[in-house]
Amino acid sequence: MPSKGTAPTTQKSVRSEVRAWIRAALDGEDAIELPFLTEQACTHFAKQPKVVERYFQENFRQMVYSEAQSVVATTRTATSTHIQLGDELVTREELTKRAKKSRWSSWMEHVGERHIRLPKMTRDDLLKAAGERRQRASIDISRAMLMERLAEQLEDGETVEDRYTDEDIDRILNEITEEATDE
Repeated sequence: MPSKGTAPTTQKSVRSEVRAWIRAALDGEDAIELPFLTEQACTHFAKQPKVVERYFQENFRQMVYSEAQSVVATTRTATSTHIQLGDELVTREELTKRAKKSRWSSWMEHVGERHIRLPKMTRDDLLKAAGERRQRASIDISRAMLMERLAEQLEDGETVEDRYTDEDIDRILNEITEEATDE
């Protein structure tokens, strides 16, 4: 217990430590494969028993509680009348009802500041959502065109940084944007 007048010391969570390690591992890297990075992190942290113990303390209790809750829930009903659906027990009738539900009933579309289920969307909601999707698509199309234009001038094995400056890339992107607005 800290003495009066001193601030308590706080220890970073294991998640914070892992994120910091990942940031350091990515620093200076041009590309990374997540499975490889994951394996490196596991190897690194496995050599630190105190970190592993803290991870255990931070996470194991909640996992056990959740699993116990799930198992206990399965004991409360006759298995012949219920079906386990993920972590949920449902009756055969409920499963049939869910299966008959519109496949679009769970689709949620972004409109303004909220997400709305597709079957509940109004004409105005649909038009706003379409506009948002078109805006996102135009950005992706512009980026795809940039990649194609950059590739046109590259030889096999040559990289973007071998051929182009930041100013060249900006100029090409501006040309693409101007062409798109002229159409």
